[in-house]
Amino acid sequence: MRESIIVFNHELRYFLTLKQMKRSIFIQCLAPAIFALLNAYFYKTIDLRIAVIIMIIGIPRIPMSLTGYSIAGEKVYHTFESILSTPIPIKALFIGKSILPIGISLMMFIFSSLITLIMTNLYAKYAFVGYTFTLFNSTELLIIFGNGLLIVTLIIFITGVTTLLMKVPRNGLFITSMLTFLFGIPYSLILYRKGNDFLLSIITLILLLLINVFCYLYLLKKIDTHTLFLKAI
Repeated sequence: MRESIIVFNHELRYFLTLKQMKRSIFIQCLAPAIFALLNAYFYKTIDLRIAVIIMIIGIPRIPMSLTGYSIAGEKVYHTFESILSTPIPIKALFIGKSILPIGISLMMFIFSSLITLIMTNLYAKYAFVGYTFTLFNSTELLIIFGNGLLIVTLIIFITGVTTLLMKVPRNGLFITSMLTFLFGIPYSLILYRKGNDFLLSIITLILLLLINVFCYLYLLKKIDTHTLFLKAI
């Protein structure tokens, strides 16, 4: 745990220097609310499903960028080998690099959800006759805070591995960038098709949990420090 905290502190110092990233976080927090408002304006109804999909597609791109730029920068400036040369386990390294992106993503999901609820309900109050206060339903909340955080965790792992092991780090970001868009497809089907959407969201939650457990508990054991050191230099 101590090793993970050391890596986390390193990542936090790096994050505090990224002004452009902070602007991207702010914009991404607003995006779901903007899409929900546009949907309300054109279709004359409050539908929060579009906001959920925008969160699932957009928010994981922030931890993807944080992880990718962190590792790519360390490869370029040859600082990654100084970390690997210390007696730090690979598991502790990945956990340390994951804490900050996951924490930021959780705060983004919370703020984005609150902003969406406030803006859409304020708009509906003055634009619609017979207004009733609208909240996220149980399925939407499960997708946001359950599936969403597991997607973030998986994206961090994939970004970290592909960015580090590929000769051109940008290729790793390209792969995970496409993957974030693909995640929007199953959740669009879950939310917009007729059926037991809550059950389907639980099934996808379990699948994501199993995939994350496989990646962090099994695949990490297959990656040794020597391999990472050779890729870093």
